[in-house]
Amino acid sequence: MLGKQLLAIVVLAISWNGHAGATEVAPYLESPLEGHPRANAGFAINDGTSSIRASVAVRSDSAETKALPQVSYERALADRIGLVARVKLPDWNGDVGRSSAAFDTRLQFEPRTAFVDRIEGRIHRAVDGVERHSLRLGFSDNLGQDDSPGSLVVRGNAIIEETLRPADGNSLGMGVEATVTGFSTPGLGLDFLEFGDASSSLSLSLRRASDVAAEQGSVASFAYDHAWAFQDSAQLRLKLQAIQAADRVEPVMGISWQGAF
Repeated sequence: MLGKQLLAIVVLAISWNGHAGATEVAPYLESPLEGHPRANAGFAINDGTSSIRASVAVRSDSAETKALPQVSYERALADRIGLVARVKLPDWNGDVGRSSAAFDTRLQFEPRTAFVDRIEGRIHRAVDGVERHSLRLGFSDNLGQDDSPGSLVVRGNAIIEETLRPADGNSLGMGVEATVTGFSTPGLGLDFLEFGDASSSLSLSLRRASDVAAEQGSVASFAYDHAWAFQDSAQLRLKLQAIQAADRVEPVMGISWQGAF
């Protein structure tokens, strides 16, 4: 049954693209790499304004082999308006009734306004049946004189998301997040390593989700993520997070170091 669904999607896409103009069909095969027992086979269709990619990934885990089909579709609907859709079907070699298809659809618009430069509506459904409907407003501002790599750039999003859970009820969440890049942090007490001043990126996010049922309460979270890069050879990262639910607050802190020798 799933094979017929996948075939129907591909046939419809080919026939539709045939009316749009010159269409390119490119089959591909990706062999499994050492340590990654996964192979991909499929084909891509592109006519300049839209593209579709259908594939089956074959993955071996111990004695079990899975065949995981998926289809992705992208189309430019108009100037600065785009549609992206992805569908992942259940394992062809498994029990079809144990899980359902997962899909992710996004409609993106880039308006020419002074404050908002990205608007995205999204519908996402996981294999367990949980659905998320979200609206995201994005903004960015280059505080430098040009678009050079060293310019200070601020990017952010305001998010409204509704979550539909078949068993646990629904919730409505709102949040804001922002990222600042392009600034340096002197010192840090690492001068003995001769790394010099570090370039930094800072991310902040604040979210609150409330269950539709009044008796369920709400959950709020705050996240702080600061990364320092030293001459593209090392990175220091600090993550702070606080989650507030009911009458308790759960703080989390993480420090990581990554370097090349």
